[in-house]
Amino acid sequence: MRAQKRNAFDIRFLFKPKNPVPYGNVKVNVAGENFSRLLTEKDRKIVGEEWGVLKSRKGNRAYSRPDGVGSLHGASANKFTFRPTEFRVSSSAYLTYPRRTMSAKVYDRMRVSAVACMVVLGNRMFAVQKRSGMVTLGEGLLASSAAGYAKIKNGTIDFASAAFEKLSRELGISRKMVKSIGLCAVHSSAADCSGTFDFIAKTDLTKEQLLAAANPHYVGGLEFVRPQNLPEFIFSHLVEKKDIV
Repeated sequence: MRAQKRNAFDIRFLFKPKNPVPYGNVKVNVAGENFSRLLTEKDRKIVGEEWGVLKSRKGNRAYSRPDGVGSLHGASANKFTFRPTEFRVSSSAYLTYPRRTMSAKVYDRMRVSAVACMVVLGNRMFAVQKRSGMVTLGEGLLASSAAGYAKIKNGTIDFASAAFEKLSRELGISRKMVKSIGLCAVHSSAADCSGTFDFIAKTDLTKEQLLAAANPHYVGGLEFVRPQNLPEFIFSHLVEKKDIV
């Protein structure tokens, strides 16, 4: 996979245009053997244990199906290839990453298909979400405005549709409320084992309207950050407080 040199946080930008571009500017393909083929017997045992604990905590909110999500394993210019995997495997990699109990190749290669969308309000402020305690993973952590896994549907992954789905489900923002949306980056991260398509969406909604529309099942709170303060905000929470995903 060709990419920029890794930084201290092991975040690699695989696609980063100067300005946001239409999603149609990139190509996504799902191909290859299921990621589970890489797992050792020890890995499979750990997946079973981690999934059992997660199911006991989250109940039916935690579900997994074969070939339900993808894992990024090829990137070249504007073309991205994902191999199929499932949530029970990707979540186990994420949950055990601090302890590294699974095979090294799992952490090196698992980059689950994810989407993150940053919302810019009518007053140009960015909305940053704090995940609620009811979400399956990342409880209580800060994220972009709306984020989550992007699923395989009809043999492919439509990250733009996934972004609109998260905006509607988490923030109550319908397609009609979005003035514009563009892909601003594709990045991979070892810390959360993700391959993420990053979008930015503009809306005329006010802070008050967004707070009223946000779904408390997913959203534990919202912070609003001015553009000039965003770099400092991200640095503070990523490096110092370590409460952002």
